[in-house]
Amino acid sequence: MIARLLTTFLAVVCGASAAVLDNSLPSVADTCLIEIAPDNNMGGQSYFNAGSNMQGYRNRGLVRFDLSQIPRGSVITSAVVTLTIVGVPTDGPTATVFNLHRMLQPWGEGSELALSGAGRGFTATTNEATWNDRFAFANAPWVNPGGEPDVDFSSDITTSETVSDQTAYQFPVRNTVADVQYWLDNPDQNFGWMVKTDDESVISSARRFGSREDPSNLPLLDVSFIPATHIDSPSIANNQMTFSFVAFAQQNYAVEYSDALATNWTVLTNIPPQPAQTNIVVTDALSATQRFYRVTAQ
Repeated sequence: MIARLLTTFLAVVCGASAAVLDNSLPSVADTCLIEIAPDNNMGGQSYFNAGSNMQGYRNRGLVRFDLSQIPRGSVITSAVVTLTIVGVPTDGPTATVFNLHRMLQPWGEGSELALSGAGRGFTATTNEATWNDRFAFANAPWVNPGGEPDVDFSSDITTSETVSDQTAYQFPVRNTVADVQYWLDNPDQNFGWMVKTDDESVISSARRFGSREDPSNLPLLDVSFIPATHIDSPSIANNQMTFSFVAFAQQNYAVEYSDALATNWTVLTNIPPQPAQTNIVVTDALSATQRFYRVTAQ
């Protein structure tokens, strides 16, 4: 008797009652690119700058979040970025629009402080991001200083928010879900976002944003997702198929089978909501030359 386990058809099928889990993720890297000090880095400072200073020199922030706590294959339903302003200019516009753009190239956070003047960082060392380089002294410049649209970062705006005073701002869910889903599915492409003003020609628009070195004001990414599950440890013994999967708490599941992929799926068993994350073991007496299985969230 031959049985085949379908291992590539294991996406969670989302129904009206599918459980949504939440995770609040702090940034794991943040820094800024400083046009007035193009070979300096400020990745170890308790804030990063974005916007233009009173002389019109630009600053562009970079921030990245680690998604490894979210199971691969999950469906992202919401992604909200919170940035906290910890410093404002003494003059200039009272309100400024800041945009997030998905980064297309990797960069080095660095560990320098603002020792050579307020907000100007300090001379970069190897592999630290600067206005000129993604990784200093590593033959890895930006295509153009500060980053080139659609080469170093996407020209498309992921999300925007109008900011003014020193407080926390939640950037609306727009393309943040698409970006986070893309990074979850392609973790080697997770280079984070660039933070820049909508109009960099406006002087004195710069703001200081709390960085991960400031635990009270660090950037946060609040993600809601429907967790994926997958079939583990398949085996056949005594003409019986056995496999297991992880059932997340408070989630209904249906285990289904089909003797051919072109036919409809038949419910083998329903798994009611469990009070805590549980490993479920499923057995099925084989009666066909082949059988495919899937687990769906209901």
